[in-house]
Amino acid sequence: MPQRGGPWQYGIFNPAIPLFRSKLWRLPASPLQGRPEAGKALRHVPVPSAQEMKAAMPGPVTVDFYFSPASPYAYLAGTQMMKLQIETGCRVDWYPVSARAIIKAAGYDIEQAVPHSGQFRPDYRRTDLARFAKLYGVPLRDYKDVVMPNPPRLALACVAARRFDAGQVFARALMKAIFVDGVSPADDALCIKIANDTAGIEPHLFQPMLDDPETARIQGTYVEAAVAAGCFGVPSFVVNGTEMVFGNDRLSLLKQAVLEAKAAHGV
Repeated sequence: MPQRGGPWQYGIFNPAIPLFRSKLWRLPASPLQGRPEAGKALRHVPVPSAQEMKAAMPGPVTVDFYFSPASPYAYLAGTQMMKLQIETGCRVDWYPVSARAIIKAAGYDIEQAVPHSGQFRPDYRRTDLARFAKLYGVPLRDYKDVVMPNPPRLALACVAARRFDAGQVFARALMKAIFVDGVSPADDALCIKIANDTAGIEPHLFQPMLDDPETARIQGTYVEAAVAAGCFGVPSFVVNGTEMVFGNDRLSLLKQAVLEAKAAHGV
């Protein structure tokens, strides 16, 4: 016979008493028990919508980076984008465009352009590039021996890689091949190899994407968006879709614009 005070008394082992009626298995009372008005008020607490929560918690400042993989200044600027993100907390989105396409869309005829400054002399440009590479602490070689049969095609290849969610890693590797390793020619074969080696995009997938008319259409939308934001060449940067900064030599101004945008939006 079980002793009084044991588990049998409270029905834990007594099949005649349901388990949920045992004193040892009851849940604690709700703090709102006996206070119906409090429970009613709690049920009517407004819950913000997803849109309201998004507005209350603004995302990071965005920088649209319009670049051509055939531009040495775009390569130099690209090496500084990670640093910009770390220092400011912004997000940089890479948009590959043809330099000629964006200049033409902006209303300039590059074939008729006449340099009015010594900064366009090839010898000075080489010195200028070398100085920036030294300033940034990044490698850069004289790329005059690198053959680029079709520079706009290189930008198109970057768009194709972007469609595989590998745009930035591909663009970085392509510009490194041209301006650091001096791989020549910089053509479709090089792009296909880089896509496979750096992003795991197999040739039988990348080549059709490169030739897909939709890839060219997408690149056209990048050019249109860049010109609409005030861009006229590469590299160009658009902060939060409104403020345009042009040129690798104006990265300090780009950083200032990002910090001002952060302060204005309370980010």
